[in-house]
Amino acid sequence: MLLLKFLVGSHPAVSALNCAVLGVLTMPSDNPWENPSYLWVVICRNTKAHKSENMMFGHRIPLAETDAFEPLAATGSLMVQCDGCRQEYVYEPSEIVRVEMEAPEGFTTHPRFL
Repeated sequence: MLLLKFLVGSHPAVSALNCAVLGVLTMPSDNPWENPSYLWVVICRNTKAHKSENMMFGHRIPLAETDAFEPLAATGSLMVQCDGCRQEYVYEPSEIVRVEMEAPEGFTTHPRFL
C-alpha cells in the first residue's frame, strides 16, 4: 500500500490502477509518507446546486471516518442530508465509497455509523 501511495504521487496513470485494485478513490497528498485519512462518503444527487464545484466527481458528503482496510458496516438504505445544498436523499450501501481526504471542519459522523 505504501508503495502504491508513493507511485500515485509520482505518476498519474497509477492512480487509476490504485482505484481499480483497492476500490478506493484517492487524492494524492504532498507528502507520500504521511499518514492518510479516509472517509466514507456519498455523492450528492443535486447536481444543479453543485455544478460549479467538481464536475468529475460531484459534491462529496462525508459520513464517517475510516481507514484504508475497514469494510463498510452499513446495511440497508440511509437518509443523508447534504451539507452544501441541504437536500435529503436516500442512498444504498453500494453508493457509499471510501475517499482519501481530510474531514471538513465541524464534521459530525452520520448516526448510522456511530
